[in-house]
Amino acid sequence: MKISSLQILLALTLASISFAHDGKAQELLNRRVSLSAQNEDVEVTFKRIEKLAKVQFLFSREVIQSKRKINYQAKNEELSQVLSHILAPLNLSYEVVGQQIVIKRDLAPPTLPQDKTSAELRIEQALDKQITGRVTAENGEGLPGVNIQIKGTTRGTSTDGNGNYKLAIPDEAGTVLVFSFIGYATQEVTVGARSVVSITMAADDKTLNEVVVVGYGVQRKRDITGSVVSVSETALKEVPAPNLLNQLKGRAAGVSIVSNGTTPGAQPQIRIRGNRTLTSSTNPGTGDNLDGPLVVVDGIPYGGLNDINPDDIVNLEILKDASATAIYGSRGSGGVILVTTKRGKVGKPVFSYDGYYGATAIMGKYNVMNGPEYAQFKADATKYNRASPGTTAYPLTPKEQAALDAGVSTDWQSLIYKPGFMTNHQLGMTGGVENTQYSLGLGYFNETGIIPSQNFTRVNIRATIDQRIGKRIKVGLNTLNTLTYTNTPGGGGIPGGLVSLTPLASPYNADGSLNLFRQKVPSMPPGSAP
Repeated sequence: MKISSLQILLALTLASISFAHDGKAQELLNRRVSLSAQNEDVEVTFKRIEKLAKVQFLFSREVIQSKRKINYQAKNEELSQVLSHILAPLNLSYEVVGQQIVIKRDLAPPTLPQDKTSAELRIEQALDKQITGRVTAENGEGLPGVNIQIKGTTRGTSTDGNGNYKLAIPDEAGTVLVFSFIGYATQEVTVGARSVVSITMAADDKTLNEVVVVGYGVQRKRDITGSVVSVSETALKEVPAPNLLNQLKGRAAGVSIVSNGTTPGAQPQIRIRGNRTLTSSTNPGTGDNLDGPLVVVDGIPYGGLNDINPDDIVNLEILKDASATAIYGSRGSGGVILVTTKRGKVGKPVFSYDGYYGATAIMGKYNVMNGPEYAQFKADATKYNRASPGTTAYPLTPKEQAALDAGVSTDWQSLIYKPGFMTNHQLGMTGGVENTQYSLGLGYFNETGIIPSQNFTRVNIRATIDQRIGKRIKVGLNTLNTLTYTNTPGGGGIPGGLVSLTPLASPYNADGSLNLFRQKVPSMPPGSAP
């Protein structure tokens, strides 16, 4: 038989791939882990090991029975040893596939418990009774691989390719079998005196959420095929800001956020992938920007983001392309912002406080003329006036001349602009029991602008209650109440008005009262510039 050089090269390549795969698997299993688990759910233990060993597990909650408890301690042990000690009592095993570790049910017979002799085990097995049965779907077809376990123990089996099974159970009237399978609702069946137990499993829509899309509802990022930007609570809190949009600046690709003004409480303008119309338009009835995105808070369409307390948010997702329109209709043509707020958790009441205090200052002022410079400017304009040489078209007014003689030179910007202040306080309480969870929040925000007469105040009260009624019904209450107060006299036109005031005017009268009749700089005719 003649072997070509190509065959030799192919064989060496396959051998190298095999060695590399084995090397990577061994490298994962050799990683060291220190762990202490006391009466802990097996799923929680796996998540902790993922972080400690920097690995990823793949498993089904039904297969591993995620609520089973773990009691184990390991100090700088190899991952392979840790997994063997944890999985063996649970009748589970593992397999390394690429960079992931797959957890599966161990179909091999369990080893003899150390605290029982072989004679004691044979006596127990003699007292057991054998039951058989078949597990089918709603259409009558047998379901292979269904997990069947004796409730409260680690003993169990799984169905064959036709859905049939055989299991030895304790000869007790109260023995309960738990049937579980991915995509189907878990069922518990009391055996009683029966020797044949067959069931039909019903599909569970909750476990099929990877193919179910619900508009205005809770959905996962991976459920949407379009372009999605997700921002976590941690990323949002890195930037203390009066509203959510200011916290989002520079953190979401394809999302443009531009400030509309400098007054306190001004809400920036947001555009997702640019304007969706040739000209920006607003709704005459509501004033809503038709080019802006639709805001959905906990599944409910909401108004402006300025009314939402950023401290109440745990997650934010932005839908940027056609998938938003497909789910939410024409209201999502400008994109959709999905906001998820805090909810209660099982456990003792937890109280929290979050607050900050900051100051704002003007970055720079317009470079304007002082009193003598302004007087010289008017003199030069008169001297070099090309339209009427030698005329006195721009003389100082009597009041300005008197102010110049008195040494008046007013810097209006310095008189008006002062440091601004920003304060935020947030009180929260979360807690609950297995069937009832609650979350309460109270927020207060106040911002004073660089113009002292302008300020913005917001008070938020948020409450959520989730109540489970039985196994299939869950009801809840979610309320978000906001009171805002905005005081911005003069709006954003004050900076432009300040630079038009003459510096040869005193801000105060002789008696110390405010001068309410300040003189503006007169406009110069076209073609008369010096």
